[in-house]
Amino acid sequence: MKTLGELFKRYLDDTSLLPSVEQAAVQSMNIDTQKRTMELDVAFSQPVERRVLFDTEKSLAKSRLNLNFVNIYPKFPKDSFSVDYYPELIQELSRKIASLNGTVKDSTARLEGDRLTVSLKHGGKERLASKKFDKELSRL
Repeated sequence: MKTLGELFKRYLDDTSLLPSVEQAAVQSMNIDTQKRTMELDVAFSQPVERRVLFDTEKSLAKSRLNLNFVNIYPKFPKDSFSVDYYPELIQELSRKIASLNGTVKDSTARLEGDRLTVSLKHGGKERLASKKFDKELSRL
């Protein structure tokens, strides 16, 4: 398996990849040449901030590859999950489902065994259920 750095560093003229991103293994790549989009399944050795992933997506799109959109689907070791990563997951979900922003604002989570329980500060349980929030969060 090649790393992000091995595959894409040569296309990033003046942009450098952070070591945590550069060394991540690309598991699969889907390119739509007509839409000029790319989706990557990438395995990381530890959780990475979503902002770093978003910036990497933008850098790749603006690179000499000249893409309209890049989406990185990160994979982290299962034992690396911590409830402290919950805000990062909310950033990702809010980007994909913008109507969740007010509902999940100030929400918190706690981990009990294999169960993640989300507490909402502003209500909206029904809205989250209608948007399949639980399934999307679990997928992430």
